[in-house]
Amino acid sequence: MDIEKKRVAVIITGHLRTFKMHFKHFQKNLLDLHDCDIYLSTWNWNHVGPMAGASLQRVPHESIHKAVSIYPNIKQTIISSYAQINARSETYIKEYGEFGICEDDNYKKYIGGIVNRKTMPYNAGQWFPVQEAFRAIENPEQYDVIFRTRFDIDHWKPVKFLPNELVAVGPGAKRLHDGTKESFIYNIKNHIFYGKPGIVDLMKDIYEQNLELTCKFTNLATNSLLEYYFRNNSKNYPLTIDDNYVEGTHYGVWK
Repeated sequence: MDIEKKRVAVIITGHLRTFKMHFKHFQKNLLDLHDCDIYLSTWNWNHVGPMAGASLQRVPHESIHKAVSIYPNIKQTIISSYAQINARSETYIKEYGEFGICEDDNYKKYIGGIVNRKTMPYNAGQWFPVQEAFRAIENPEQYDVIFRTRFDIDHWKPVKFLPNELVAVGPGAKRLHDGTKESFIYNIKNHIFYGKPGIVDLMKDIYEQNLELTCKFTNLATNSLLEYYFRNNSKNYPLTIDDNYVEGTHYGVWK
């Protein structure tokens, strides 16, 4: 595959989870092919222990910095307060008042499930590290691409960036309750998206935007909210779907 080398700001966010086991593919299929600066944004509480029965534990900042030192060209490592942001989200949701329903039939086909009120603070709060990482990028115009992924993503094939303003990874097969899969248009994946430098302006308030949409459209789940936001973005960038991106997600833990 012919890969054009790009200057890339790589944003990696969320719980550290399985980042160590995925680093080999991350380096081979992204870092070795492009000129990358890395922006890391995680929590002061992380999943620790075996995958079965993993618990959230407070991790010292120095331990986090030491763990993520396997990444080269780190420009920023941001460690946010997990409890504080979720409490802030919960307070906002409680004070919001009446909850609404998304009446836009064009987007109902992307609904990924109902947002449960008990999990709404977490669903919205997970976007805070993403927002902080985008805000940390100085002079976004120095990059050809701003790319967002997560620590628990395994990038299986060489990353070839599409030359569009705003790109999301296409939907895969939906896993049904009986464990089987059904292929159909579901919703874009929320863990991988990228674009030209203008994407920073869209994402610098994504936590606040997601929090508001979570309350406004309570029948849209996290992925659906992202798709709704992308397709109605303030810059009028058309959303391009990259159906050829190949990755996997493993919700293990980092230790």
